[in-house]
Amino acid sequence: MKAAIYLGQEDVVVRELPNPVCGDNDVLIKNIYSSVCGTDVAVYAKGPNIGHKVTVGGEFGHETISRVVEVGKNVTEFKVGERVYPYPLYAQNDTSRAGTIGLAAAVLLKYFGMDKVMLCDVSDFRLNIAKNLGFAVCNTEKDNFIEKATDYFSTAFSLNGMVPDIDCWIDAAGSESILDLFMQHGKIISRFVVVAVNNKPIRGF
Repeated sequence: MKAAIYLGQEDVVVRELPNPVCGDNDVLIKNIYSSVCGTDVAVYAKGPNIGHKVTVGGEFGHETISRVVEVGKNVTEFKVGERVYPYPLYAQNDTSRAGTIGLAAAVLLKYFGMDKVMLCDVSDFRLNIAKNLGFAVCNTEKDNFIEKATDYFSTAFSLNGMVPDIDCWIDAAGSESILDLFMQHGKIISRFVVVAVNNKPIRGF
């Protein structure tokens, strides 16, 4: 099979590799089409060790449309020939979560008339892109989100007292902590929108 191998900044080669062996509990899939993720662009342009789990010498690319070509003898959920969309966070050696979706959502909010939009992330690389586009930003690993959001959005009433005056919260990372934050600090008549994949059950409140 052909695979794109990452060798470093602006250095990618296509190599022939042996096909993976399909075990009794495995499904072997063949990629039909692959898209380019923000993670791929970041490591290609900036090099390794910038917060993404794409390493030198490894295969990369995790957003694909594929077809099942072989199933193990214990597998009953899939059949040869079926088209599948692999879950990106299960991609081998590549579990990064790119900031492209969140940034696109922020641009749309501005386009549809929201005056103030703040992007939150733990990657300074992605936050700097957002900042250069004119958005307010918050690194939730380094900054106090409530203080920063209050300073930027002002305050409004909630069932728990005064909170940042945020009309709409958008989860583009699939992190349970974001919903927890909204439940504690969301104002009255605010919305929570999820545009990410959360692979854990949502806890009741």
